[in-house]
Formats: sequence, C-alpha cells, structure tokens
Amino acid sequence: MVRQIRPAMALSLWFVACLPTAAQQRPTQPPIWADQPSIADFVKKEDAKLAAAQATLAALSKVQGPHTIDNTVEPFDEAFRELDDAVSLAKLVREVHPDSTFRDKGNEYVSKAESARQWLLLNRTLYDALAAADLSKTDEATKYYVERRLKMSRWAGVDRSDAERSKLNALQEKLSAARTSFIHNIEEDNRTLSVKPMELQGLPADFFDSHKPGQDGMIRLAVETDLYTVLKFATSEDGRRRMYQTA
Repeated sequence: MVRQIRPAMALSLWFVACLPTAAQQRPTQPPIWADQPSIADFVKKEDAKLAAAQATLAALSKVQGPHTIDNTVEPFDEAFRELDDAVSLAKLVREVHPDSTFRDKGNEYVSKAESARQWLLLNRTLYDALAAADLSKTDEATKYYVERRLKMSRWAGVDRSDAERSKLNALQEKLSAARTSFIHNIEEDNRTLSVKPMELQGLPADFFDSHKPGQDGMIRLAVETDLYTVLKFATSEDGRRRMYQTA
C-alpha cells in the first residue's frame, strides 16, 4: 500500500528541497558574543562592515567596459549584505545588551549604517552601473533581484536631480536619527510603580515568584515589562488603573 503524503508534509519536503546546499550558502560568522566583545570590539566590527561596503562600491564604480554579474551585481549585493549585517548587529546591541553604554553605541551605529544604506540607494552612478548589467544569460531569480533593487532606488528618488537627491538624503538622515532616538527612548523606559500585594490578586503564582515585596512590603512593577500582565490578570480595578496611567 502506497502511503499518502499529507499536504503539510509535502510542503515541508518541498521547503527542504529548496534550501541551498552547503556549497551555495554564504559563510556564516561565529556566534556574535562567543568572544564576549567589548564596546571597542563592537565598534571595530561595525566599522569593518561599513568600510568593506564602501571599498566594494568604490571598486564597482571604477569598472571599465561591460557591466556583468561578476563585476557589478555580485559586488552590489555584497555591499548591501555588509550594510544589512551592520544594521542588524547594531539593532541587536541596542535592543538586548544589558549595558546602557553599549546600547547607546548600538543606537549610534544603527543610524550610521542606515545612512550608508540610504546613500547607496540614492547613488546614481551605482544605479546606472546596475541597470547596465548584462542579465541575458542569468536566471530569473537574479533578474528579479536586480529589478527589485533598481525599483527600490527609484522609490528612494535616485532618478531625481543632484540637488533633489541631496535634499532627500538629508531628510532621510534626519528621519533615521529621529526614529532611532524615538526607539531608544522607549527601550530606556525605566518607569516603575509600587503596589501592595493585594492589588495584584488574580495574577499567576509565577509572577509573584519573580516579584517579591521589598522591605516596605510593596512590590515594584516595571511598566515596560509588567504592564500587559497586570492589565490582563489583576482583579483590582484601582491597581489596573494606576498601572495604565503610569504607562
């Protein structure tokens, strides 16, 4: 009897079959915190990624003769990968590192890397080089990738005049700085509320295991992490109201 393959199993098998082989995968970096990097180490990694992207783009802009997959598309993609990695690592540091000084440095590099990525989108010379690449003998996925990158640059304003692109870039840098500052302020929110244990009736037992009363008999609640738990489970209307107003 032939075993019937369920749709979910068939989808899983298809997904596995579509995964790139080890030879096709890009080299992976070691775990980020395996060597317990200092702030200086983090800065060095970020600067190296930004510098690598700039060096790749500088070489691309000097290409003479026909633009190809090897001398244009792959370097363009590699530069974006370096910048994307820089943004991702900086965001990780900004959002999860226990040291506030480290988080501030992560926030700084989020802005730097995003600005570099925006500059790449608005660079007309690099856009023209990518648009001129010969894709006649490449696969559909690569053609789609190139067209998508070109569209992203046009959406960013690469086809505008020099003056307009300069203005757009300045506006994007201001927007990036405002966005990172806004996110930073939210993540550094340390507001607390002191409540009596009776005001938290209805909350699960494991919540009290991690929220012991202080010497004054009050329980300190962190608005950023405890807000939704208190609003959902606390039976005290006054307690829920105070928590909501504090937030």
